[in-house]
Amino acid sequence: MLGKKSVLTLAVVAGMVALAFQPWRDASNGQEPKPVGDQLTTLRKERLEAAKKAYKAWVHNPSMGIAETYVVSVQWLQAELELATTKEHRIAAYAAHVQRMKDWRREAMGGLKGDPETHMDILLINSSQREAEYWLVKERLEKASR
Repeated sequence: MLGKKSVLTLAVVAGMVALAFQPWRDASNGQEPKPVGDQLTTLRKERLEAAKKAYKAWVHNPSMGIAETYVVSVQWLQAELELATTKEHRIAAYAAHVQRMKDWRREAMGGLKGDPETHMDILLINSSQREAEYWLVKERLEKASR
């Protein structure tokens, strides 16, 4: 049989364990954690801001590669699509990506001499721009058919 002291110790330990593992409390600061959906929304917004910063830093640095610049623009697009709540927001995200590709092409062509269509970089940028335009038109057509 357990003595009064052992029962009391067991009760205190059980209570401490129960308090430490309350699922509605964040043990690090004692506050209720955000619902999972709120955390996901926060992460989506942070992802969008990080993608914007990366693209803006990347596109204006001539030592960065063409493929990488395209990738960070697509990351920006994907982050915007994740946050889009309406079809119009999705279309706006695709349109912004198209505009980034056009601006990128114009900036890249500004420093070239000779026929720009013979430069591999411009061919790759053109391809990226066409892909962006395709995605935008496809999204707009899907809107019209619903």
